[in-house]
Amino acid sequence: HLSATAISSLPPLTYGTDCAGIDVGAYALRRMGFPFEHTFTSETNTAEQKALEANFDIRRFDPDVLTRDSSSLPSVDLYTAGFPCQPFSIAGQKRGLEDIRSKPLLAVLDYIRTKLPKAFMLENVPGLMTILQGTVLSSILDDLKKDDRYHVFHTKLNAKDYGCHQNRPRLFIVGIRSDIENSDTFEFPSPVARRGNIDEILDFTNRPPLGTLPPESQASARSHVEKAINTIRQYGGDPDTTTYVVD
Repeated sequence: HLSATAISSLPPLTYGTDCAGIDVGAYALRRMGFPFEHTFTSETNTAEQKALEANFDIRRFDPDVLTRDSSSLPSVDLYTAGFPCQPFSIAGQKRGLEDIRSKPLLAVLDYIRTKLPKAFMLENVPGLMTILQGTVLSSILDDLKKDDRYHVFHTKLNAKDYGCHQNRPRLFIVGIRSDIENSDTFEFPSPVARRGNIDEILDFTNRPPLGTLPPESQASARSHVEKAINTIRQYGGDPDTTTYVVD
């Protein structure tokens, strides 16, 4: 564990990411005060491309990881990727690597295999742990561990256990190159005691008066909210004093 002063005095970390989304990895580095150079990224979604370009100084931006040659990229200290989850979700067709949407994963593995970043972190849905009797995850881990290049660790973590305002279980795969000192001693963080309160992230600037229901023209939404209010009270809750989110 390093102090904020010690972190800020470190030399800049070289960082690269694929299938970035809004790139929460870069936000995390920034929030912790780690100096870093955003070496490269890829993202196909045009809205997220604009967000990335607005928020980070990225040296190289490839819109599509599938059209990029990994050999043209530099190796980095830290590489992250959140490849598409549809082939591995329990809500999908569960085709795994046979699904064409798994191709970005193959590009991610190719970068790691070709450029050997010092460390990597991959994220996906927990269904990847069980789909096709776990054979897909085993294949991925075998590729990452090939020739003893990396010490690889994986587990399921839930955002709600780390102070976030969302129930979001996800599989995390972390690899640290074997030539890095103490690379075999990595441990995933333990859950924190504090859980986030939804009030901390809601904008109440234009909050309607207490007791306001959806309009009668939205009969289905109005009915759902009325049922939710009754259920909350049935179980001892008070929707007049405590915030609830109704889907």
